[in-house]
Amino acid sequence: MTVHYTVWQSLDRVVRMFVIIIELVIIILILSLVIGVWIISQLSKRLNQPLTALTDSTQDLIQKPKQSYHETLTVPTNPEEVQELGDVFNTLLGSLNDTILKNQQFISDASHELRTPIAVILGHTELLEKHAADHPEIIQESVGYIDDEAHQMQELVTSLLALSRSTKAEAELTTVDVVPIIRTVVAQYQQGQQVVMQLPEKLLIHANAGQVQQILTALIDNARKYSSVETQVTVSAK
Repeated sequence: MTVHYTVWQSLDRVVRMFVIIIELVIIILILSLVIGVWIISQLSKRLNQPLTALTDSTQDLIQKPKQSYHETLTVPTNPEEVQELGDVFNTLLGSLNDTILKNQQFISDASHELRTPIAVILGHTELLEKHAADHPEIIQESVGYIDDEAHQMQELVTSLLALSRSTKAEAELTTVDVVPIIRTVVAQYQQGQQVVMQLPEKLLIHANAGQVQQILTALIDNARKYSSVETQVTVSAK
């Protein structure tokens, strides 16, 4: 005897459970995606904020209408990598600013020093143009002044060029006797205003001989320029 059983089971509850599970999974995925995007956005903003601040500081410096060439970038304290990058930028900026300031000072000094001999040459040239025909006796005197100022300007240009080259590298310092250097410089001023020396027999210093000669030349030139012709210029060293 064979008995067959047929069992009917309703799957509605199971299906509803699966639907609910699937809906929950979808909702969780959507929430996770939205929250993840927001977290990543906030994190990227936080990470990029120091770089953005450094970029804004650079742009402000570039767009500044008038610069004193002492400006520096505002460096964020965090993160450490951005701080190191900002410090390197400031070091580079400081080096460039120093170069610009030195060039400006060099141009200013050159313009100041060349103004006087050029003015003298132009003045005597104008004098010759106006009065040389009626007063020939002034020709020799004016030509002498022009010649002296031209030689002085030539020496000045040579010194300025040497000074310009010397700022591009470290000067080599050695132990030198400054007395022969002074005698060599003073020997160039044998004409016109009297220059005398009060020197010891030997005076050793630790310096660059070429730059010492440039300094002495500038000092004696200024001493002669800003004193009367009758005044005696004395060069002493100790």
